[in-house]
Amino acid sequence: MSFKGWALAGLLALGGWAVADTPVRSDHPETYRVIKGDTLWDISARFLNSPWLWPEIWQANPDIANPHLIYPGDLVRLVYVNGVPRLVVDRNQIIKLSPTARPQPLAGAIPTLPLSVIGPYLSGNQMVAAGELDASPYVLAQRDGKILSTDNDVAYARGEAVYGLEHYGLYRKGRTFIDEATGDVLGIEAIAVGRASVVNRDAGLTRVRLHDSVREVRAADRLLPLPPALSSDFVPSAPPPGMTGSILSVVDGVQQVGQYDVVIVDRGRRDGMVAGNVLSIQREGAQVLDPVSGETVQLPNERSGLMMVFRVFDRLSYALVVQADRAMRVGDPLSSP
Repeated sequence: MSFKGWALAGLLALGGWAVADTPVRSDHPETYRVIKGDTLWDISARFLNSPWLWPEIWQANPDIANPHLIYPGDLVRLVYVNGVPRLVVDRNQIIKLSPTARPQPLAGAIPTLPLSVIGPYLSGNQMVAAGELDASPYVLAQRDGKILSTDNDVAYARGEAVYGLEHYGLYRKGRTFIDEATGDVLGIEAIAVGRASVVNRDAGLTRVRLHDSVREVRAADRLLPLPPALSSDFVPSAPPPGMTGSILSVVDGVQQVGQYDVVIVDRGRRDGMVAGNVLSIQREGAQVLDPVSGETVQLPNERSGLMMVFRVFDRLSYALVVQADRAMRVGDPLSSP
């Protein structure tokens, strides 16, 4: 089979598209010049009705080996191959060559999601199991007797596990999330306070220097191993078949959910969730009275938005609301898009 034939067959199989049922927006531009601050989701939303399907178009393009390597200055064009839409990129990067330097683009590749929103949650708050925080080392006191400490202060930490590492994250206990159906603890939020580096150990105590503080450090704040670094590049994907769930909480919010809000959902690694999964946010249909038959009829759920998961824990995940079609609230159900 030729490449064009393979691309057509592959796109139809992967996306379930027919030529007549195009995923392309009717008002799409012919071209778009990438600028600093763009995200892959935003660019794809200019062209596609379902932006999360963009890898199925770009992965079939031999000029784009990695759809995440899109740079400010690149020109994105929509073309058709045998009636099937494809996004291609004309590279517009200046590359310097010298005997002592490797080729480097002038600007970094644009991220999948806005880093200004999700950045703090890539290396910040964690979700831990019940009892994990209570068993971890803790800040005993500040060296100078202060109640609150900030960057460059020295504190004393206590706890056996503190002897194992040289660098720690500092955390404070946050909310506990419960499975309403079973009563099981899904996870406990460990709120990031800052970081601590070991200075020395003496008489059963460990001196640590505080840095990268985002909150004042208090006695009883806990020390946990730093989480592994996570990439900001997420390839959109469908969750496992039959995936359902619900919004448990809005981070730094109350009940209402809007575009670019970070939310906590009640599905995680053990449910098969991975970073990049896209979920449809549903609004439960109302019960209405049939004026003819007198029966009570349950209206179907309606999609109110889309979210993309960007950080996954054992039984919980962080997700970013990337599309909001109508008002959403904590408790709204989730499903495959």
